[in-house]
Amino acid sequence: MYYRSPYLILIILSLLFSAELCANILITEVRIISKEGSVSAPSSVYIQNGLITKITKTIKPQVNDQVIDGHGRFLIPGLIDSHVHLHGVPGESEAIPDAVRSQALRQIPRSYLYFGFTSVLDLFSGDEIIKQWNKQEWAPSAYHCVGVPIPGGYPLAWIPKNKQLSSPTAAFYLFDPRQKELMASTNGSEHHKVKPLVRTIALTQAKCIKTFYEKGFGPFQNLPVPTKAMMEDLVKEAHKYDLPVFVHGNSIEAHKFAIDAGATMLVHGVWHGAESPKSEAIGRLAALSKARDVAVQPTIQVLFGEREIFNPKFFENAAVRKAMPAKLIQWYQSKAGQWFVERMAIGYGDIAKDQRTQVAKKKYSWALETVKTHTRTLLAEKAGLQFGSDTPSGPLYTQFPGFNGREEMNRWVEVGVPLLTLFKALTYRNAQLLNLENKIGSVEEGKQADLLLLKQNPLKNIEAYDSIEWLILKGKAIEREKLAAD
Repeated sequence: MYYRSPYLILIILSLLFSAELCANILITEVRIISKEGSVSAPSSVYIQNGLITKITKTIKPQVNDQVIDGHGRFLIPGLIDSHVHLHGVPGESEAIPDAVRSQALRQIPRSYLYFGFTSVLDLFSGDEIIKQWNKQEWAPSAYHCVGVPIPGGYPLAWIPKNKQLSSPTAAFYLFDPRQKELMASTNGSEHHKVKPLVRTIALTQAKCIKTFYEKGFGPFQNLPVPTKAMMEDLVKEAHKYDLPVFVHGNSIEAHKFAIDAGATMLVHGVWHGAESPKSEAIGRLAALSKARDVAVQPTIQVLFGEREIFNPKFFENAAVRKAMPAKLIQWYQSKAGQWFVERMAIGYGDIAKDQRTQVAKKKYSWALETVKTHTRTLLAEKAGLQFGSDTPSGPLYTQFPGFNGREEMNRWVEVGVPLLTLFKALTYRNAQLLNLENKIGSVEEGKQADLLLLKQNPLKNIEAYDSIEWLILKGKAIEREKLAAD
């Protein structure tokens, strides 16, 4: 009979237990890029229990420490995308076959990580969705805004009128005194007046409030928008609870409205409402953003993503294959997977598929030149630029998680944003926006160990963000390639 020594079993269990607990990581001889953009001399970084506990010239490794050689490498904080949507994304649609869908759902959080995003902000979500997301082992830390639409406005207009205010989308709708009959006939509408509404929001885990100034697009036009008085009251009350207020709006009118009302940030750049892409009104608006200290997320990739859906060579992009599982790519190219492409093509008339790419380029040229001009003028005015990708802005596979954020980074550089400005926007500035600068956003002792080890210096070239070797997520080291879809 085989004899199992109880001491041997205890030793094995203790080793397994210590290995499980051993989250200690030592990164040696690495150059650290600070939140200001300075590059350190070769240093050692010690990570213990998920935190950066020591940064010094040299540290002697302890038994069972995981040692990562950082010689010739650069250490930066994990990236933060402050404009994503974690539900309703490409890949999770129930129209996709179960086997493909389950694979996509598993990959989506890993794709964020693969491209370096260790924290994301869902701009319209709830506590339970975020809680479920954060239970995943390999996923960026998620935070959220509460969405505050007005009755009948965007995005409630997409829901049948008789179901709008009872839908989850309207959980925190804003009382509209102009719609007296609807407000009087809706049970509980009094709780949606500004003071009780914001008080309720403050009891959630939300980091911010998002509201909307959108008069419509596509089949929905002339939608109601908040009045200036409604917005000013919302902003004033939100600030009592240290809740920033973000406004969805992509026109000159929307930006002017949000700035005048004292909003914290516009979550899109301007691509509508200008007389021309070079309009002087855009310059005046950028100057006003600076003067009133209202930040802007350009989200240029929103328009590129819509345009790219007509590009037949999209799936040949190597980065796409790192983000999306092969079976999902295959499904997207099927007749069923092309449903949204065909819907968008309705407005293109009766043209051959191979001509759609060129037509799309012309169709989007005005809006793209406008938002590029707006971004450049914000940069020239030294106004606040915040990084957010709007991943995804719709059921667009061209805006797949992680990949879309990396493409937005390219868009910033293409319009002339300096690499240092981009780096700060991706890290410390977004941490400040969420009041998380004491936890994430820089490589400092005492902060959560969300880190990226790069082969190249991201202050020298944008391609450095493609040279990630290791990702440290809450103190756990992950080799980047293990996160790839392929």
